[in-house]
Amino acid sequence: LPSGILKIHSLKPFSLYWERTASMNQDEKWSSYWESAGKAVQLGKLEHAEPLLSAAVDIAEGFPPGDRRLAMTLECLAEILFKLRQLAQAEVVVKRVIAIYQERYGPEHHDVGVFTNNLGLLYHSQKKHFLAEGEYQKALRIQTKALGNSHPQTLNVIANYARLLKETHREREAQHLEDC
Repeated sequence: LPSGILKIHSLKPFSLYWERTASMNQDEKWSSYWESAGKAVQLGKLEHAEPLLSAAVDIAEGFPPGDRRLAMTLECLAEILFKLRQLAQAEVVVKRVIAIYQERYGPEHHDVGVFTNNLGLLYHSQKKHFLAEGEYQKALRIQTKALGNSHPQTLNVIANYARLLKETHREREAQHLEDC
Protein backbone atom coordinates (compact mmCIF):
# COMPACT_ATOMS: atom_id res chain seq x y z
CA LEU A 1 0.00 0.00 0.00
CA PRO A 2 1.14 3.59 -0.56
CA SER A 3 2.66 5.17 2.53
CA GLY A 4 0.13 6.78 4.82
CA ILE A 5 -2.52 4.15 4.13
CA LEU A 6 -3.72 2.08 7.03
CA LYS A 7 -3.04 -1.63 6.77
CA ILE A 8 -6.01 -3.98 6.81
CA HIS A 9 -5.41 -5.19 10.37
CA SER A 10 -5.89 -1.62 11.60
CA LEU A 11 -9.02 -0.64 9.71
CA LYS A 12 -10.76 0.85 12.71
CA PRO A 13 -12.20 3.36 12.55
CA PHE A 14 -12.94 3.75 8.84
CA SER A 15 -13.02 7.55 9.15
CA LEU A 16 -9.24 7.52 9.61
CA TYR A 17 -8.89 5.50 6.44
CA TRP A 18 -11.00 7.96 4.47
CA GLU A 19 -8.96 10.89 5.83
CA ARG A 20 -5.68 9.25 4.81
CA THR A 21 -6.86 8.92 1.22
CA ALA A 22 -7.97 12.56 0.97
CA SER A 23 -4.73 13.74 -0.69
CA MET A 24 -4.75 11.02 -3.36
CA ASN A 25 -6.05 11.39 -6.89
CA GLN A 26 -9.07 9.32 -7.91
CA ASP A 27 -7.03 6.55 -9.56
CA GLU A 28 -4.88 6.18 -6.45
CA LYS A 29 -7.94 6.20 -4.17
CA TRP A 30 -9.69 3.55 -6.23
CA SER A 31 -6.54 1.39 -6.23
CA SER A 32 -6.12 1.81 -2.49
CA TYR A 33 -9.72 0.84 -1.74
CA TRP A 34 -9.55 -2.07 -4.22
CA GLU A 35 -6.32 -3.45 -2.77
CA SER A 36 -7.49 -3.02 0.81
CA ALA A 37 -10.78 -4.76 0.03
CA GLY A 38 -8.82 -7.63 -1.51
CA LYS A 39 -6.74 -7.96 1.63
CA ALA A 40 -9.88 -7.89 3.77
CA VAL A 41 -11.33 -10.72 1.70
CA GLN A 42 -8.09 -12.73 2.03
CA LEU A 43 -8.32 -12.32 5.79
CA GLY A 44 -12.00 -13.34 5.80
CA LYS A 45 -13.08 -9.84 6.87
CA LEU A 46 -15.94 -9.45 4.40
CA GLU A 47 -17.60 -6.87 6.62
CA HIS A 48 -14.52 -4.67 6.08
CA ALA A 49 -14.37 -5.33 2.34
CA GLU A 50 -17.95 -4.18 1.71
CA PRO A 51 -17.51 -0.47 2.65
CA LEU A 52 -14.14 -0.36 0.88
CA LEU A 53 -15.68 -1.72 -2.31
CA SER A 54 -18.63 0.66 -1.95
CA ALA A 55 -16.17 3.55 -1.74
CA ALA A 56 -14.32 2.20 -4.79
CA VAL A 57 -17.65 2.05 -6.68
CA ASP A 58 -18.34 5.69 -5.79
CA ILE A 59 -14.97 6.66 -7.22
CA ALA A 60 -15.31 4.45 -10.31
CA GLU A 61 -18.63 6.15 -11.10
CA GLY A 62 -16.55 9.22 -12.00
CA PHE A 63 -14.27 7.39 -14.43
CA PRO A 64 -14.85 7.71 -18.19
CA PRO A 65 -17.63 5.60 -19.69
CA GLY A 66 -16.40 2.14 -20.53
CA ASP A 67 -13.70 2.09 -17.84
CA ARG A 68 -13.61 -1.52 -16.71
CA ARG A 69 -13.03 -0.68 -13.05
CA LEU A 70 -16.69 0.14 -12.40
CA ALA A 71 -17.99 -3.23 -13.58
CA MET A 72 -15.08 -5.04 -11.94
CA THR A 73 -15.74 -3.37 -8.58
CA LEU A 74 -19.48 -3.95 -8.83
CA GLU A 75 -18.86 -7.65 -9.57
CA CYS A 76 -16.78 -8.01 -6.41
CA LEU A 77 -19.21 -5.99 -4.33
CA ALA A 78 -22.09 -8.21 -5.48
CA GLU A 79 -20.16 -11.32 -4.44
CA ILE A 80 -19.36 -9.86 -1.02
CA LEU A 81 -22.97 -8.80 -0.47
CA PHE A 82 -24.11 -12.31 -1.44
CA LYS A 83 -21.68 -13.89 1.01
CA LEU A 84 -22.80 -11.46 3.73
CA ARG A 85 -26.41 -12.51 2.91
CA GLN A 86 -27.33 -8.93 1.99
CA LEU A 87 -29.30 -10.33 -0.89
CA ALA A 88 -31.55 -7.38 -1.71
CA GLN A 89 -28.51 -5.12 -2.00
CA ALA A 90 -26.69 -7.73 -4.08
CA GLU A 91 -29.67 -7.83 -6.48
CA VAL A 92 -29.34 -4.12 -7.19
CA VAL A 93 -25.62 -4.45 -7.83
CA VAL A 94 -25.98 -7.49 -10.10
CA LYS A 95 -28.64 -5.70 -12.14
CA ARG A 96 -26.18 -2.84 -12.66
CA VAL A 97 -23.48 -5.26 -13.81
CA ILE A 98 -25.93 -6.83 -16.26
CA ALA A 99 -26.88 -3.40 -17.62
CA ILE A 100 -23.22 -2.42 -18.05
CA TYR A 101 -22.38 -5.66 -19.85
CA GLN A 102 -25.46 -5.49 -22.05
CA GLU A 103 -24.47 -2.00 -23.12
CA ARG A 104 -20.81 -2.89 -23.57
CA TYR A 105 -21.10 -6.32 -25.21
CA GLY A 106 -24.74 -6.74 -26.25
CA PRO A 107 -27.55 -8.74 -24.64
CA GLU A 108 -26.36 -12.15 -25.89
CA HIS A 109 -22.80 -12.03 -24.53
CA HIS A 110 -21.74 -14.84 -22.21
CA ASP A 111 -20.84 -12.36 -19.42
CA VAL A 112 -24.45 -11.17 -19.49
CA GLY A 113 -25.42 -14.83 -19.16
CA VAL A 114 -23.15 -15.33 -16.15
CA PHE A 115 -24.65 -12.42 -14.25
CA THR A 116 -28.18 -13.27 -15.32
CA ASN A 117 -27.57 -16.70 -13.77
CA ASN A 118 -26.23 -14.94 -10.66
CA LEU A 119 -29.41 -12.85 -10.47
CA GLY A 120 -31.37 -16.09 -10.69
CA LEU A 121 -29.31 -17.46 -7.79
CA LEU A 122 -30.08 -14.36 -5.73
CA TYR A 123 -33.80 -14.72 -6.37
CA HIS A 124 -33.59 -18.45 -5.72
CA SER A 125 -31.82 -17.84 -2.39
CA GLN A 126 -34.70 -15.59 -1.37
CA LYS A 127 -37.34 -18.12 -2.44
CA LYS A 128 -38.48 -15.81 -5.24
CA HIS A 129 -38.94 -18.86 -7.44
CA PHE A 130 -40.92 -17.25 -10.25
CA LEU A 131 -38.29 -14.52 -10.70
CA ALA A 132 -35.44 -17.02 -10.38
CA GLU A 133 -36.93 -19.25 -13.07
CA GLY A 134 -37.19 -16.36 -15.52
CA GLU A 135 -33.55 -15.42 -14.97
CA TYR A 136 -32.38 -19.03 -15.29
CA GLN A 137 -34.29 -19.35 -18.56
CA LYS A 138 -32.69 -16.17 -19.92
CA ALA A 139 -29.25 -17.25 -18.75
CA LEU A 140 -29.68 -20.69 -20.30
CA ARG A 141 -30.71 -19.19 -23.64
CA ILE A 142 -27.75 -16.77 -23.61
CA GLN A 143 -25.15 -19.32 -22.52
CA THR A 144 -26.37 -22.00 -24.93
CA LYS A 145 -26.24 -19.56 -27.83
CA ALA A 146 -22.89 -18.03 -26.81
CA LEU A 147 -21.05 -21.09 -25.50
CA GLY A 148 -22.92 -24.23 -26.50
CA ASN A 149 -24.72 -26.94 -24.53
CA SER A 150 -21.69 -28.59 -22.99
CA HIS A 151 -19.74 -25.57 -21.75
CA PRO A 152 -19.20 -25.52 -17.95
CA GLN A 153 -21.01 -22.18 -17.59
CA THR A 154 -24.02 -23.53 -19.48
CA LEU A 155 -23.96 -26.68 -17.36
CA ASN A 156 -23.86 -24.51 -14.24
CA VAL A 157 -27.05 -22.72 -15.31
CA ILE A 158 -28.70 -26.08 -16.05
CA ALA A 159 -27.75 -27.37 -12.58
CA ASN A 160 -29.12 -24.27 -10.86
CA TYR A 161 -32.33 -24.31 -12.88
CA ALA A 162 -32.81 -28.05 -12.32
CA ARG A 163 -32.33 -27.56 -8.57
CA LEU A 164 -35.06 -24.91 -8.62
CA LEU A 165 -37.38 -27.21 -10.56
CA LYS A 166 -36.80 -30.01 -8.04
CA GLU A 167 -37.39 -27.66 -5.11
CA THR A 168 -40.71 -26.63 -6.65
CA HIS A 169 -41.75 -30.29 -7.10
CA ARG A 170 -41.21 -30.38 -10.86
CA GLU A 171 -38.88 -33.36 -10.99
CA ARG A 172 -39.90 -34.41 -14.51
CA GLU A 173 -39.05 -30.97 -15.89
CA ALA A 174 -35.74 -31.05 -14.01
CA GLN A 175 -34.91 -34.50 -15.38
CA HIS A 176 -35.78 -33.42 -18.91
CA LEU A 177 -33.57 -30.34 -18.55
CA GLU A 178 -30.66 -32.40 -17.24
CA ASP A 179 -31.07 -35.01 -20.01
CA CYS A 180 -31.00 -32.50 -22.88
